[in-house]
Amino acid sequence: MSGSLLLGLAVSIVFGFEPSLLNGLAAQFRPVSDNSGNTSSVAGEHAGPRALPPIGAVVRGDVERVVDGDSLHIRGIATQIRLWGLDAPEWNEKGGTAATRMLERIAGREQLDCTVIDHDRYGRIVGRCNRTDGQDIAALMIRSGTATEYRRYSGGYYSNVSAE
Repeated sequence: MSGSLLLGLAVSIVFGFEPSLLNGLAAQFRPVSDNSGNTSSVAGEHAGPRALPPIGAVVRGDVERVVDGDSLHIRGIATQIRLWGLDAPEWNEKGGTAATRMLERIAGREQLDCTVIDHDRYGRIVGRCNRTDGQDIAALMIRSGTATEYRRYSGGYYSNVSAE
């Protein structure tokens, strides 16, 4: 029996909740993957303003802010988007500033269509994002040489893309 289930049972006993109500509460949370086999729970569809869009959904909007070379925010979407299949240095690592600036150049003033591929353990959307001209942001980053394909998750999807 998991710790959270035991805690829930204890709360139901102390406060007099019907145990079946806990099942309804638990159903509002769903496990999500961080693309490495680890899972965690995030609030389900009716959990409020930070609920994640379902896998397969397309979120569309203007880029509000680039976080680093493989993450960004879209205006009107509260959740950060981690670009699927892309691995870029963090902003504080060697090459991180160049990757961040390149993503700003490629996507910074664009409207993007991002297909939700997954949700990670940090509660982010993992998405494959395209500009309105159809160009894949991750492919453009790989081609620029400032990021590489994250083959562990992409399965070689970008294998035909090489740095210029």
